[in-house]
Amino acid sequence: METVEIKYFLQTAREKSVRKASESLGISPSAVSKAIRRLEIELETKLIEKVGRNLVLTNAGRKLEKQGAELLALQNQIVKSHSRDYKNAKIKIVGPELPLSY
Repeated sequence: METVEIKYFLQTAREKSVRKASESLGISPSAVSKAIRRLEIELETKLIEKVGRNLVLTNAGRKLEKQGAELLALQNQIVKSHSRDYKNAKIKIVGPELPLSY
């Protein structure tokens, strides 16, 4: 489970819309949907159900909403407390290497 997946889930829960969450996060709706689906697979439970045109959190989704918010708050607290100058903290983004062909 990645904290970014939790972040996407929390934004979707707040917005009650994958499209609105994706717009506020600056990513595609499919990226948000895939992240939530990965969480559901890992946790082996549905987190969000579609009721008509609305998204509704399941019981597991409401629980993750609370715990996820606590987790991200703790993550921010750790970064702040261990960074000498939080405003100038460096963020390292890591991803898989992609072969390039010319």
